[in-house]
Amino acid sequence: MSEINNNINYEGVEEFDLATYCEDAYLNYATYVIKDRVLPYIGDGLKPVQRRIIYTMAIEGINSKEKKKKSAYTVGQVLGRFHPHGDLACYESLVIMAQNFSYRYPLVSGQGNFGELFNPKGFAAMRYTESFLSPYAKSLLRELNAGNVDFEPNYNGDEKEPVYLPSLLPNILLNGTTGIAVGMATDIPPHNVNEIVDACCLLIDEPKSGLEQVMQYVKGPDYPTGAEITNSYQELYEIYKTGRGTIRQRAVWHQEKDQIIITELPAQSATTLIPKIAELIQSKKTPQIEDVRDDSSENEVRVVLQLKSSRVDGQSLMQQLFVQTDLEKTQRVNLNMIGLNDRPAVKGLVEILNEWIEFRKIIVRRRYEHRLEKVAAELMRIAGFLIAFNNLEQVIAIVRNSEKPKDELMATFSLTEEQATAILDLRVRNLAKLEEQALRKQEQELLKEQKQINSLLASKAKFNQQVKKELLAAKEEFGNPRLSKLVEREAAKPVEVQEEISQEPVTVVISKQGWIRCGKGHGLNLENLNYRNGDEFAQMLECQTTDTIYFIDSTGRSYSLMANTLPSMRGYGEAITAFFKLPDQASIRGMFTAEPKQFVLLSSTSGDGFLTEVENFETKSKAGRNVFTLKEQAQLLAPIVLPADFSLEVENGKFECLPITNKGRCLKFEVKEIPSRAKGSGVKLININSKDFTSNQEWLKYLFVVDLNNSLQIKNGSRKSNISVNDLNKVKSTRGNKGRNIIKGLTDNSVILIK
Repeated sequence: MSEINNNINYEGVEEFDLATYCEDAYLNYATYVIKDRVLPYIGDGLKPVQRRIIYTMAIEGINSKEKKKKSAYTVGQVLGRFHPHGDLACYESLVIMAQNFSYRYPLVSGQGNFGELFNPKGFAAMRYTESFLSPYAKSLLRELNAGNVDFEPNYNGDEKEPVYLPSLLPNILLNGTTGIAVGMATDIPPHNVNEIVDACCLLIDEPKSGLEQVMQYVKGPDYPTGAEITNSYQELYEIYKTGRGTIRQRAVWHQEKDQIIITELPAQSATTLIPKIAELIQSKKTPQIEDVRDDSSENEVRVVLQLKSSRVDGQSLMQQLFVQTDLEKTQRVNLNMIGLNDRPAVKGLVEILNEWIEFRKIIVRRRYEHRLEKVAAELMRIAGFLIAFNNLEQVIAIVRNSEKPKDELMATFSLTEEQATAILDLRVRNLAKLEEQALRKQEQELLKEQKQINSLLASKAKFNQQVKKELLAAKEEFGNPRLSKLVEREAAKPVEVQEEISQEPVTVVISKQGWIRCGKGHGLNLENLNYRNGDEFAQMLECQTTDTIYFIDSTGRSYSLMANTLPSMRGYGEAITAFFKLPDQASIRGMFTAEPKQFVLLSSTSGDGFLTEVENFETKSKAGRNVFTLKEQAQLLAPIVLPADFSLEVENGKFECLPITNKGRCLKFEVKEIPSRAKGSGVKLININSKDFTSNQEWLKYLFVVDLNNSLQIKNGSRKSNISVNDLNKVKSTRGNKGRNIIKGLTDNSVILIK
């Protein structure tokens, strides 16, 4: 903690400035979490707890199946010697390093239940499992005692532990890691040994190579569970350039008759996959799937989707599942790590590789320098042995008779303390067996090695080639083929999969209070239907079970649903509000079926209206979509569906609009004069004085679509009157005119028929 202004008050209590103390304490905590708990070190790619587990297993000799020990023993050693934290957290870290579906190259091997792909947290307690170091862990430990890493005291100063491990390979990229610290996080995806080593060799030979050249070798991440990576090259380029982004993974599958077999899954997707698909089946959102089951074994993923029919379109179904489940999953990328400067930073791919190569060069150089020290010490020891051999009797006499043989040997033969100690450590019989020729031969071999090492360290080119040679040897030992295929695809988009519905005629009925029901067949006797008290028949529609029914309410909002989803004629049906969320006091003004490109004529009592295509009524929202905006006091009239052969280029006289007000004023004009739009308040169909409309004197009451040969019949009770074709054609004009009053005696009960 940095220095804080404080003092001791008269009660002997130490006082601090609260703001400064809190800021300093939080900063220390954040630094500790970032550096000592969460972020990996670029050199060995490990977090402290992982490094301590690996190191403990190494020094305890738990490095093969024959030398395995209970995981509880390993965890106990780690906690007691290096990592004074929770045992369960430590054990979980060990388990994850042993899971071949979590680590691309597992560092630990185990015997017992270490979890499985669909239940990674279901591992057995540490007292039941046994663990040992995996073969790949050798890449981290092989050079541990070669004098090329620094050691530091453990938490209580009893032992020393390595600051980092001398990794032969860029484990930071090969296994990746995830973690959340204070104010930052890390998400490093795993990669393939062969690709990463080839990229390192490129940068050793050509240090100025850019990301384009590196990506000729590093195609993308390589996840332990396989699956396709669907990002484009440009997307991957941006991820590797900035160190941030998102990887898209998609499951690998194929169809066998009435089954879809899934063989590879995105990373960390298996846990919720089968329950989610089962939920979709139960909620009937995937009607083609009859059942889902897990036929996976220890070494093979096999999720089976049992289809209801072999005719099911597997592509469309899987497209839906890619959207609704983790069969397509995004993996966050955040290449955040502790660098060689001991500071956290987000780095690009080229920067990571160059920095790791620098780390590896430091390791190799320190290893050779340490070896030089060993060789020099051995040469000095041999020189002392040669002196002893040439003066064997005198040496034996000094050892036998002197009280301080070391000092006398050093003084008599000008030996160093190390040489004298080495001579005294030899048994007399070994001293007698020393042969000058053997010593000279050993000396020559060491001098030759010393010369080679000095030459290697003095030549940058030779040194780089040695680093490269060791990388290629590690690649040969630990490399394997890529698991995740790169297949560029767009992200999955929702595709509705319809259940195979048999086409049958049905009749839909809505009551005035908004209860809806559906009966099989056409031409039903609706007089026998029962209604709730005070309710009665309002509308009916004859259609097919495969039809989409479109509705519009009194506020101008549209809705749609499939006819086969409606309740049967038994009872009173269901309230329309069970299907749609109608505005307050709203009611259904009309319902119809039509092709998506057919036109519908919408109008209101204010004399306004417009044409719109049926597809503009389509919506999946229970709240509907706004189509017609009503003016104040205006009410929506029933929609008129125009025949399929209507178009805006149709010949004159075939489709004519006939609006009629409550006062009998009529106007006739071509329907194609009405503009088509997706939504709005419409245009004037017939001109009604605004004062007359707002005072309820006149409004649009009837709207018909006729042709030039139609006439009208008006019924007022038993009295009938006719408007001839000639009389109707006399009011023909253009849209928006006032028209003429040619119908007399209209009442609220008048009925107008087209003849």
